[in-house]
Amino acid sequence: MTSDELNKAIDECCADKELMLSFITHHEKAVPYIGWYWREVNFDTETYRFGVIPGEYKGFMENNKWDYGYAETTPEEWTAIKALLVVAVMKRIPEAFDLVWRAIQCVGNPLPAKCPATQPQPGLPITLSCIQVEGHEGEHEFAL
Repeated sequence: MTSDELNKAIDECCADKELMLSFITHHEKAVPYIGWYWREVNFDTETYRFGVIPGEYKGFMENNKWDYGYAETTPEEWTAIKALLVVAVMKRIPEAFDLVWRAIQCVGNPLPAKCPATQPQPGLPITLSCIQVEGHEGEHEFAL
């Protein structure tokens, strides 16, 4: 999936009111972003700097009007998060979006072993560590 295709798919998910109602605990957003609407992200970079709202959450932030801090991914984390995003937007199931949320919240954490996203996910054949999606190399296609 290209960067443009992924942006379009995320934007469509963000506009899906029924899907958004599944995410009351995630600031009513399927994909964590900071701002009033989804702004295009360049998914072709080697890493990404997520915005950090202190005490709340980390999310995509293409316009930092609020002077929030950042948490930068490693290349491995960014690859894993992008792969999880592709699964989530293709399948549109809350469990996949939840895994994306939890993976993003792990970025910059000093102890990845304590990250909630390292736990096996019931119903999802993906095991995420904070640095890789195990068993998946190159193009990331997953079956849920």
